[in-house]
Amino acid sequence: MTDTVELAEFLEKLPPFSNLTDDELDGLAAISEELEYEDGAIVAYQGDVADAMYIVRSGRLYEEQRLPNTGGTPSPVRKSKDYLPGDYFGEEWLFVPGAHPATVEATTLRGEKARVIIIRSGRFLNFINQYPDCITGLEPEYDPVTDELLSGLETEAWQEAQKADVKKKTKKTVVPILPDELVEYSARRSRYYLLVQLAWPVVGWVVTAGIVYFIFAGQTEGSFFYGWRIRPLSLFPLFSWGSLFFVFWIGQMIISW
Repeated sequence: MTDTVELAEFLEKLPPFSNLTDDELDGLAAISEELEYEDGAIVAYQGDVADAMYIVRSGRLYEEQRLPNTGGTPSPVRKSKDYLPGDYFGEEWLFVPGAHPATVEATTLRGEKARVIIIRSGRFLNFINQYPDCITGLEPEYDPVTDELLSGLETEAWQEAQKADVKKKTKKTVVPILPDELVEYSARRSRYYLLVQLAWPVVGWVVTAGIVYFIFAGQTEGSFFYGWRIRPLSLFPLFSWGSLFFVFWIGQMIISW
């Protein structure tokens, strides 16, 4: 039996993770750190940045919170607490970093050194992204009589877990195609194709207008077109209908693009 399997079995016995699947427990064990501390070693100082969950596997953790030090003498202890094997704290720090409210010291218990499982915030959020269904298993369940937490995270921590950036699973449906069926794919063509298609009509219109201009501009007095030259309004219907046809043609090409 590997250490990861043993760790997963230990984590399954804790209320926060008791409803996780075997795969989720294996994934959680893979991201967890297990550290051993000498007797009297400091795990965290009061005021340190808190961004992990701490779980006691063996030994004991002693937490001591002191009042702010206003003089040269040690400040009095405000409150203290012991954490024994199976106890844990800091689950809310998995989602919202905070500050350690007290100094945490490791001590031996029945001759065993303190061994602490630490789950870092960043790794746990990645774990949720990898196993998005674990959110359901982390939902808190309380005893209706005693209001004691039976399984899942504390309510505040679970609410923060729901806010975490979890990848949404997308349902994919595969529909088989019958032998006589065809799949037609339609996509807009490239802009360069449209420009090339529009270039020739534009050039043709400019060339035609230029030819007409030079024909009428080069007429001498007494010629057939000379009378049209001095009456510009007579050319207006020709250019109007030509422009309308040109705009309509360009519009059709853009729509078909």
